[in-house]
Amino acid sequence: MIGYCPQFDSIVDVMTGREMLSLFAHIRGVPAAKRKEEVGKWLDFVGLRQYADRRCGTYSGGNKRKLNVAQALVGDPVSAWLNTLVYWGGVYAYFFLKKNNRLNCGYFPLSDKFLSRKKVDYMAHRK
Repeated sequence: MIGYCPQFDSIVDVMTGREMLSLFAHIRGVPAAKRKEEVGKWLDFVGLRQYADRRCGTYSGGNKRKLNVAQALVGDPVSAWLNTLVYWGGVYAYFFLKKNNRLNCGYFPLSDKFLSRKKVDYMAHRK
């Protein structure tokens, strides 16, 4: 199984964040009995629990990107393709995966610009 975070938001405006992650968990084969726990884990991880029951179309741009990152990672895929590092989602995902020791899957940045891991680390840590 591969997780993918596209460059542009891949959300359904009329669904809630919880519904979106539940849908992706279902698609990725997370058993129904564990789906609620899996969705909650990723809502907490990206900091969207307080917005989880709001329609995605009302989310800010940053919260939409956080939801896309969670969509890519729900179900613990063996690899995550994050497009693109120069776009907020890739740097955000890499930084939080690294910070929380969640780099247990292959991480593949997709970008039209070459950025080394060192450059990504710099971008993720700058203030």
